[in-house]
Amino acid sequence: MRQEIELLKEQTVPRRKHEELQQQLRNMSQSESHAFEGWQKEQEKVTKVTRRLDAVIKQMDTVCSLYSDVLTCRAPAKNYALFLLERYLRLKIKAVRAGAPIQIDSVNDFIDYCKHYGAKVQRLLCEFYLHNLVLDEETDLNPGPFVGDIQLQAFVSFGVNQLKWLRAYNAFQRQENSLDLWVRAEPRDPVRLWNSHKKLMRTPGVIEMLGPMHESLIQSSLNYFLAMKDYALDAARLRYQVSSPSI
Repeated sequence: MRQEIELLKEQTVPRRKHEELQQQLRNMSQSESHAFEGWQKEQEKVTKVTRRLDAVIKQMDTVCSLYSDVLTCRAPAKNYALFLLERYLRLKIKAVRAGAPIQIDSVNDFIDYCKHYGAKVQRLLCEFYLHNLVLDEETDLNPGPFVGDIQLQAFVSFGVNQLKWLRAYNAFQRQENSLDLWVRAEPRDPVRLWNSHKKLMRTPGVIEMLGPMHESLIQSSLNYFLAMKDYALDAARLRYQVSSPSI
């Protein structure tokens, strides 16, 4: 009997020890709860940053797309140096959009980019190098042994650029010859338009707001044309000279 009592005492946890264990368990639960709350806050921050980054990437894609559309609305450069500079800038924009911007500050950078982007970009970089668009102050080191014959690759790039210039010119010609400037048609129901206009003008405060606004608009427009009249006349004459006589 005594042995059983002693054995039961050994298996029974003292009250004080039991309370200490309960307190440790509560502390662990609170620590886990705080850690989980901290993790949730960090996840919210990551989510916000990710959304902002996605928005910036989307804006960058939109800007690049609009830039390409703008180029199709203008005649390609007749000066080959300017055309080649445009090609260099477009290449840099594409690289930034792809997340790997091109920044050539040394011969090693030039060699690395040639190896990374492949033969097409390498030939184009060789042409940029030959015409001092990159590494224009580098006269001591020659990347030729590491990327191949630079003059030959630049010549191949020149041939490719001639085709690109032709396609750009044809695209511009199609735009200029087929895109007409229209004037908005008259409203189909002028009576309805006039009635809605009268209804708007009867709204309290509209006349007081529109009067000063139109007065300021007329005055600022007059000041602009008085200041720019000579330049505007020159621009109008030039536009007349280069416009198609069939318009």
